Amino acid sequence: MSEEKIKDRPNYYNFTEEINPEQDSESSSNKNMPSMYKLQLKLLLWKQYLVFKRNLKSTLFQILTPLAVCLYLLLIQFTANYVFDNMVTKNPDTIDLWKIPKCYGNDCITLGIGLTNGENEFSDYIIKYISEKHHLKIGKDIKILAKNDPMQLFDYIDKHDNQTQTAVILCTGPFVLPPNRFYNGTFDCLGSSENYTVRMYNIVFNSSSLVSMLISEMNSPMPVNYPAIAVKSALDEALISYQSKDQKIDIKVSTQGYPEPKNRHSNHVSIIKNSGPFYFFIPPIVTFVVVLIELVREKEFHLRSGLSMMGMSHSPYWHSWFITAFIFTIFTSNSVIISGKLCNFDIFLNTPYLILLMMFGFFSISMTCLAFLLSTFLRTTKSAYAASYVFILVGLVFQLLLSDINIIYALWSEEAPDWVAIVRAIFTLYPPFNFSKCFGDIARKASVHYSHWEHKHVPGEYYSWNRFASRNRRIIPSALESLLYLLADSLLLCILAWYFDHVLPSNRGNSDPVYFFLTPKYWGFNKKIQKIQSTVEDTNEEVADSVSFEKRKVIDLEDSSSSIRILGIHKIFQKNLYKTSEDIHAVNNIYLHAKRGELLALLGHNGAGKSTLINMLTGLCKPTSGSAKICGFDIRENMSEIRKVLGVCPQHDILWDELTAKEHLILFGRLKGESYDKVYEEVNERLKEVNLSDEADLLAGTFSGGMKRRLSLAISGIGDPKVIILDEPTTGMDPINRRQAWKFIKKLKEKRIMILTTHSMEEADVLSDRVCVVVDGRLKCIGTSLYLKNQFGDGYRVNIISKEVERVVPIVRIVMPNAKIIDSSGGSLVLGISVKDVKEIGEFVRIMEGEEIGELSVLKDLIEDWGLSHTTLEEVFMIVTGKKTNGIK
Repeated sequence: MSEEKIKDRPNYYNFTEEINPEQDSESSSNKNMPSMYKLQLKLLLWKQYLVFKRNLKSTLFQILTPLAVCLYLLLIQFTANYVFDNMVTKNPDTIDLWKIPKCYGNDCITLGIGLTNGENEFSDYIIKYISEKHHLKIGKDIKILAKNDPMQLFDYIDKHDNQTQTAVILCTGPFVLPPNRFYNGTFDCLGSSENYTVRMYNIVFNSSSLVSMLISEMNSPMPVNYPAIAVKSALDEALISYQSKDQKIDIKVSTQGYPEPKNRHSNHVSIIKNSGPFYFFIPPIVTFVVVLIELVREKEFHLRSGLSMMGMSHSPYWHSWFITAFIFTIFTSNSVIISGKLCNFDIFLNTPYLILLMMFGFFSISMTCLAFLLSTFLRTTKSAYAASYVFILVGLVFQLLLSDINIIYALWSEEAPDWVAIVRAIFTLYPPFNFSKCFGDIARKASVHYSHWEHKHVPGEYYSWNRFASRNRRIIPSALESLLYLLADSLLLCILAWYFDHVLPSNRGNSDPVYFFLTPKYWGFNKKIQKIQSTVEDTNEEVADSVSFEKRKVIDLEDSSSSIRILGIHKIFQKNLYKTSEDIHAVNNIYLHAKRGELLALLGHNGAGKSTLINMLTGLCKPTSGSAKICGFDIRENMSEIRKVLGVCPQHDILWDELTAKEHLILFGRLKGESYDKVYEEVNERLKEVNLSDEADLLAGTFSGGMKRRLSLAISGIGDPKVIILDEPTTGMDPINRRQAWKFIKKLKEKRIMILTTHSMEEADVLSDRVCVVVDGRLKCIGTSLYLKNQFGDGYRVNIISKEVERVVPIVRIVMPNAKIIDSSGGSLVLGISVKDVKEIGEFVRIMEGEEIGELSVLKDLIEDWGLSHTTLEEVFMIVTGKKTNGIK
């Protein structure tokens, strides 16, 4: 490659440049594992860099969420300060109480009357006066509830809750006091002398109607019963009028509260201290959701499996995502800290930067590890979104409780029952709990807090490292210990994610046994290969010969580094944990062989087992029994070695919408270990061969279905693979691009081993060297296209067009006595000739070419047009699969 071309390359591709770019593909197989690990890790980080760079809105949302949270908290703090600062009333309002407010409602009594010794002139006057002056009806608004015993009034009130607004006991004569410790006996309330007259009354009001202190303003005084004060004013006015011999008296009564100062308990209230764990729970959750959805998206759309098939190891895949999440953690954590300092929050000003970075960083990392774990269970992005929403809702509810550090401290109370210790241990495994505990420890000193010594709120203190590592009350863990718990949670979640990534088949395709970490194989020790079954069960005698021959050929063939040998491979999908008759035998005892320079086409109806066989060969699922060897490597033991020489065009496109066509080819080419210069040169060639040169720098998300298939086809040939497996590569292509793709496939076939699955019989006929038909997981027949047509087809067909078909038929029977009429209608005659009678066609051809053969020569004049054709591969397929018989009518 010339220096000029190298200089013209886009700069962002240099991110994938290897330390030693001169290494070619021949030396790539000699690379040690650490160098391949570094290369793959670098490539995956480059891929994620491009994905997040082009998803700019999502990326900025993650980084700027902390700023939005801090600005929102600042707004709440300003609002709270304004409200508390204005809870000062220098001149309270004056309330006039000269009129008794009327009680409205069913059976509601405005004023209930209780008499000590029956009715008299005094009581009648008082009741009448209040009724007229305050427009209250006697018997409805004013009722006598007790005439001779005041206790009857209280009994009535007890039996009729919230029905009497205010009650008055008027003294109308001597009465016996209820038992009490001050005075017992008869009490005469009508004492009088020459200088004065005693008139006594008692007001009873309903205290439950008063506004509770719990729902009243923080700075308001004890509640006042204004109706009771109005009743007192009315009674005093009526008494004066009675004593002054019916003179009308107007007493104006009003009330005014004391000026209200600022309440010391509401002064310097810190929203950050009280609600910080709730709101700062949000930024790490955003990263958690993004990572979870991206991981599940790559699983759902087979992007991860596509990378694996092309040679990617699982370790760099997970490490690249951890590094990506760690970078976002650094950005979001610093965004929180900087935003908090800019908003002048005391907890951020009084706490060392490193402590804050550790607190927010460790929490974000633990949430990322939780996303890793959840991604191993979820299969679709829809379920990932649902799981994210559920976790956010449940998490926010928990954070409302965990925002109060006193609730958390209560879990360490010495007086708590034993079961609280279990709850505390469970909560310790929940990362937001440890974050809330650490945040609360810091906020209770670094933020404004209430000093029990000074009995007031005091400014926050500097939170030293010594205090960070010190325990509170000796039994409560320190803030440092809470952060260590966060790290322990992260480690535990990563171990669980690693374990379930191995044992759940939806992750790697090949699931390991639950005890995989106890097996020698996992730690690099060899183990015996499972014995291969060697029986062929085929009930179709017509096709058994070719299958049996293929089986003997495969068994007798020695191991070769340039062939594929499929050895009695089985795949059974069990519906239950144990074998039943309902189990699906997707692939059943198949033997196949493909050599270098050969393209083997697999034909079969939907569900025949073609894709399952391909998945086993590419390592996406394990065979139930049997095995296969690709270039001398066993698919059960050496899949990592196989993938170094394997190129795959899967049934589903393994493409990222955010990457261009050129970037896809560079990514997959470099995964093979090829040098960058060689891959870059090969990329342009591959794009030209699939007619995508003009779209090289367009994002794959803008491609049509056919363009994506062409790109996937180009990817399968990148990196100079020795084996290429194509699973329906031309699906969705238009005829022109399909022909172009066929040329590309034929070119790739040179010096390579290729397996092709397709539903297009024309494609199989044009491209394949051999064709095999699979029916219900079984190999039915195998051979060249011509061999299958001769073996299972109808032979040859002669198509004749004539206006005198009745005269033509007798002559044709003389020329081709073994020919059978397949169809005769509308001046068209179709004759079938078996392969063994093919010589009869020769005489017919000589006549049609003008050779004089007696009376038979008239046939040329009777026939307007004619044609000769062989049985199509499609007809062979229909016969072999049982959809059509090969008998000619």
